Amino acid sequence: MLDKLRRFFEPIASLMLVMYFCIPALPANQQAEGSGFVSQVKGTCWIERAHEHARVQITLSRFGGAVLHAGDKVRCDENGSLGLELRTLRTTIEPSGQWTTIPRASGSRKDAMAGPVDDWFKLGGSLRGSPGAVYSPPTGGYGAAVLPGQFAIRWIPRKGAQDVWLRIRDHEGVQIWPQGNNDGIKAPSTAGELISDEARQALAKFRQEGSGGLLTLLMVDSKGNQSEAEFSIVSEQDEKALQADLNRCSAQPGVMRYICRAYSFRQLKLFTEAAEEYEAALRVAPESLELQEHAIVAHRFTGNYARERELVAHLPQGGDLPE
Repeated sequence: MLDKLRRFFEPIASLMLVMYFCIPALPANQQAEGSGFVSQVKGTCWIERAHEHARVQITLSRFGGAVLHAGDKVRCDENGSLGLELRTLRTTIEPSGQWTTIPRASGSRKDAMAGPVDDWFKLGGSLRGSPGAVYSPPTGGYGAAVLPGQFAIRWIPRKGAQDVWLRIRDHEGVQIWPQGNNDGIKAPSTAGELISDEARQALAKFRQEGSGGLLTLLMVDSKGNQSEAEFSIVSEQDEKALQADLNRCSAQPGVMRYICRAYSFRQLKLFTEAAEEYEAALRVAPESLELQEHAIVAHRFTGNYARERELVAHLPQGGDLPE
């Protein structure tokens, strides 16, 4: 009886072992969280991913912001150097002829870039609003904020609409812009943007008076479609602190300056400005998959789905973004 059972189960056990060892290994980026990322590249440098044997040249255009995992190896040829932002510290790979293995993250950074570096690995999704809405200020319902001196209204034109009317009211429903025109300021729908000095002055005055509370931008187009964007105004104190942060960020190397600036903007819920920083980074590293993904999520937060779709179309087939 035991011999019969053994003869029955042995082929099954062998098949299970074959199936187990034939399962392909997960890609490095699915095996462990990132240990750091590339911020700057000069000259000729190389990377060999863990569990891969292919050697690929590192260029800022392709690898700016690229996540590195424990076990990845990098090196630079003569006259080359590689700036890395690790979770624990900033380091530079100089020409040596030797491969440097990326270590597992142990501990956290203690310098001023600790926040931006840690945040880079958190690619969060967002809810989708209705297409055609205002996206500056953002309409995603995340309590977005604006800077009075940089306030701009941007929207995705709806098909068939010729004009839009724009106005801003406070939390009590009192219209603060434009004054004396309850219908709002008229603009061509196809323009997709309105920058008004009067609107900026109205927001600055509202902040100076300390009125507080949320404001609402209302847009109505000639087809009767209405969009609303609720937002707050960054305080003068926070704006001064932000400027100090941005100055510090601007001194950072390579794409780190944009990653840092985007982080600083997002801390104050300035999502439109953060999206613009990712766009600036993409002009430096247009082939970077990580920068594309962060830009996509940033535009999704604001509601700029037209730009989001453009960026998604450039992702590799099978690319997966958080929803």
